Amino acid sequence: MKQSKRSATLSTALIVATLLTASLAWAQRAPRTGGPPQVTVEGVEVNTQRTPNFGERTHSRARSPSQDWLQFVVVLKTEAGDDKWLDELTVNWHVMIDGGETPRLYMQNSTSYVEIEHGVSQYGAVYVRPQLLRRYFGERRSPNPRNMLVYLEIMAGNVRVAEYTFNPGRARVPEGWWRSPTLTRIEGGLLPPPRTPFQWLDYEFYMIPKTEN
Repeated sequence: MKQSKRSATLSTALIVATLLTASLAWAQRAPRTGGPPQVTVEGVEVNTQRTPNFGERTHSRARSPSQDWLQFVVVLKTEAGDDKWLDELTVNWHVMIDGGETPRLYMQNSTSYVEIEHGVSQYGAVYVRPQLLRRYFGERRSPNPRNMLVYLEIMAGNVRVAEYTFNPGRARVPEGWWRSPTLTRIEGGLLPPPRTPFQWLDYEFYMIPKTEN
C-alpha cells in the first residue's frame, strides 16, 4: 500500500515537472506581444507642391492661382512581433526654417495616425501654406532645405518609440533646440492634410490621420 502511494506521488511530480518544462519552453519561443512597436524612420523629404485646381469656384470673383506649398514627408516602418496592424501612432514635428526676412521660423505639429500596417513603408505629410511662405520669404523666394532643421518624435501611446533629425545643412545646434526662446514661433504654421486642399489626393498612399472629435 505504501509502495502504491509512493509511486502515485512520484508520477504526479513527474507530470507537474513535465508541464512546467513545456510551459517554460513555450514562453521562450512565444513572440513578443503587447508593449510598444519597433519603429524605424527611413527619412524625411522636403517638396514643393502646387495648389490643386478642382475647377470649381465658390464666388464669382474667386480665382484659383496655383501657388506653392511646402510639404514635409516622413517615411517610416513599424514592426511588432506577429501582429499585422498598429492601432495608433503619433508623429510630433518640430521644424525650423531660416534664411527669410524673419530669422529662425519655428513651427510645430502633432498628428496621430490609425490603422498602420506593419512591415510596410508608411508616409505622413504636413504642409506650410503659401501665404506664410510669401509673408516671410517674399513672392519669388522658396526656402532652401539646407536652411531647414527638423526633429521628429514618434510616440506609441505615452512611449517614445523613435526619434529622427533632418539636418541637411549640418548646422551645429544644441540638444532640445526647439525649446530655444530665440526662435520665432508660428502657431498653426504646420498643417496636416485634412486642413489643406490636399486631403483627398493620394488618399491611400499616406497614413490616415485620426479623426478629430
